[in-house]
Amino acid sequence: MATKAPASTISSMPTTLGACIDLLYTHRAVRLAQQKKVDEMKKIEDALEAHILANFAASELDGAKGNVATAAITRRTQATILDFEKFVRWVVKHKAFSALQKRVGITAVREYWDEGKKVDGLESLIITDLSLTKAGK
Repeated sequence: MATKAPASTISSMPTTLGACIDLLYTHRAVRLAQQKKVDEMKKIEDALEAHILANFAASELDGAKGNVATAAITRRTQATILDFEKFVRWVVKHKAFSALQKRVGITAVREYWDEGKKVDGLESLIITDLSLTKAGK
């Protein structure tokens, strides 16, 4: 069954499936080239940010301003697990499941399934993707 692309993304689809595949490949190649440029720009941003933070630390500053923008250090608390089993015991003891993210470690679950084991509360879901590679001449 063919599906239509959202109307806002393309004005008209090519008439053949082959032409549509070629257009997808060409469009993706252009996007990836632009993404490479964006990734390089991000590296420059990261280097500038590290330089500014290092200068703030050396100067014992929490912020500074230029002619166009202001920069300030922000801080937030983040958790890091030192002992996973101990943390899980705490979660279970206090019924504090809200302290966990609700996602599955799919690699481990696949291993259980491959061994024929049922994992309570889960079912398998088949994800369908499209593989796109350049055709040989």
